[in-house]
Amino acid sequence: MLKMKLLTVIFGLSLLLFISCSKGSKVKTADLSDVVFEFEGPLFEGTNTAQYLYSVNIKELLNEDISEENAIKSATLKSATISMEECENCYGFETIKSLVLSMVSDGEIPMKEIALLNPVNAKNNSQALKLAEELEIGEFFNTDKIYWILDADITEEIDDNISMIGNFKIELRYD
Repeated sequence: MLKMKLLTVIFGLSLLLFISCSKGSKVKTADLSDVVFEFEGPLFEGTNTAQYLYSVNIKELLNEDISEENAIKSATLKSATISMEECENCYGFETIKSLVLSMVSDGEIPMKEIALLNPVNAKNNSQALKLAEELEIGEFFNTDKIYWILDADITEEIDDNISMIGNFKIELRYD
């Protein structure tokens, strides 16, 4: 009788282990490219903010037919690059001290700073931001909208608009 109970327990635990390990999450790296942040002048010395509204479409982002709500189990920002156009009359990064990238949604998820660069390299047209270590952002991708917020600390007053382009790589884990 004791042998039978022990075998049943071992079989049950083995089955539970097999089931829990058999359905693993899938991983995909998605690119969010050419995100335009428009800083509308006049801009003042100090921190100025621009935002980009991203409408979340999981099927398009993953290139898969996913119908499950809250399909994204976790997400991590893998790279964040901000660049500016090179032109004769354009402002460049020489007028920028630092950049801070944040995310927020319409829901109850608090705003998260996900990347920054301080100081920027004024000689480069493209800035690779330093990512927040192991920051989980998956909950944002289970909402309808994500606001990408870019704060630029500007060194002088500027009457014109400044455009910056963001390119982001995001690792998504989903079922």
